[in-house]
Amino acid sequence: MFTILTSLFLLVSGAVFLLLIYKREDRNSSGPVPSPGLVSSSVLFVYYCIPAFINSLWPEISLPRRFYFGYTVETYILCSLTGLLAMSCQYLGYATGIRTITRRPFLFIGKIDEKVSNLPWQLVFFVSVLFFILGFMVNIYKQMLGFIHYAGILEMYERSSFENHVLSILVSFQYIGYYMVVYYLSKGIMGLFRKFISILICVAQIANSLFSGGALPLIISAMPFFLLFVHRGYFYKSEGYSTASLNKRTTIFHVMVWGFVITTTAFIFKSISRNLHFLGAGASLYDTITNIDLLVESIGSIQIMASIEAILTSGVDSGTDSFAAIYTKIKYGELSFLWGEPYSLFMVSFIPRFIYPDKPDVALGMWFTDNIWRDWVEVSRIGTGLQSTGFMLPGDFYLNFGIVGVILGTFIVGFFISFFSQRFFYQSGVGVITFSYITFLYFNVVHYLYSFVSYLTAFIRSFLISTIIFIILILACHALVIFYHKGTLKATPL
Repeated sequence: MFTILTSLFLLVSGAVFLLLIYKREDRNSSGPVPSPGLVSSSVLFVYYCIPAFINSLWPEISLPRRFYFGYTVETYILCSLTGLLAMSCQYLGYATGIRTITRRPFLFIGKIDEKVSNLPWQLVFFVSVLFFILGFMVNIYKQMLGFIHYAGILEMYERSSFENHVLSILVSFQYIGYYMVVYYLSKGIMGLFRKFISILICVAQIANSLFSGGALPLIISAMPFFLLFVHRGYFYKSEGYSTASLNKRTTIFHVMVWGFVITTTAFIFKSISRNLHFLGAGASLYDTITNIDLLVESIGSIQIMASIEAILTSGVDSGTDSFAAIYTKIKYGELSFLWGEPYSLFMVSFIPRFIYPDKPDVALGMWFTDNIWRDWVEVSRIGTGLQSTGFMLPGDFYLNFGIVGVILGTFIVGFFISFFSQRFFYQSGVGVITFSYITFLYFNVVHYLYSFVSYLTAFIRSFLISTIIFIILILACHALVIFYHKGTLKATPL
């Protein structure tokens, strides 16, 4: 009973803390409410406090894992406490950054947005559709080759190849084009034909995300709708909307419900895709989806309630359970603190693997699976060195420097997120380029699954790739304007 009450107290404390932050930002902030700082802190609450409470309430749910890893029910109390500590320190870092970092566009983003706003929006929309089609076709080709996380991984582990590296960059055109299309669709300025094309692109994007076999592609696809809905009062403030006019309670409720639905759906389809490729012994995407018997067997093996239970009780394997495994192995001397040694990987993180074939796993997901997680079911199915398991940033900080690392590390992350907030949410009523930048990078802000080095690397790489794509977009638009004899298309104010 004491364990349950303690876990409940920590859960309620975390919820009250988030509510107080929300009220504070709603009253004082000139930026989006809820802010990226609050959203990122909520991620920690969902991954740590909620699963820890459920496991404390029903300890029999986690009995197999506790038996295998050797941690007790009380370990979940520590997980919840660590999550609450990480939330507090992270938001403290965020609030410190908001007070010290000037609100203005990062580098040349404002200039790019200004250049695009001076072009006919119909022309920019046309180019964004072309970008999506290009990236989408490359993505399908890449999947048919087996270059995705689970497709053909048994016999085609060639993610280090030059071809896969180039294809991965080209796939970014799909996401940038998709974000721009969603932006124009949300403005309500399209005719029937363009609206039909936009909806078709959204359906194709989400369908492709479901087939890709992971939760992350679907979450990335939902990201622009999430931003437009949650931060609607911010993006459209210049058009007569206001944050105060929105029903905030309804907004929070919808975000929670749809967030759970999207996450559950993503993990169910992830299980279907994984089963397809494992049962198909490494067959390509085309081979697996055209094999009806294999498809029926894969779908039939899915247990929806088991997927929901896994999300609620384990923090999707990346929060509560991963931290408990790290803590227990260090506690019993099976593992030592790493004292920052993995952070040296930042020096090689931007070197392509086709240039440096022996480049270490920067995300440390496979290292974590083989050295800490060691789930006997996965190892027996796919061997070692292939399955990547997330262990969240607090887990990475604790693995390196203990509880002091959690305190300092999450504070730094919060400060970093404040930089993102001040330099990208620099004005209300932003244009299509700034919105696409925010959407493309926002996922990296709240993506805590792997190491701190991979967290920073992913953000920098995404910014560089998106910048290059937007420069190409401007050049393409200007070339088309010249080709069509400038003036034949009239710009419509947005």
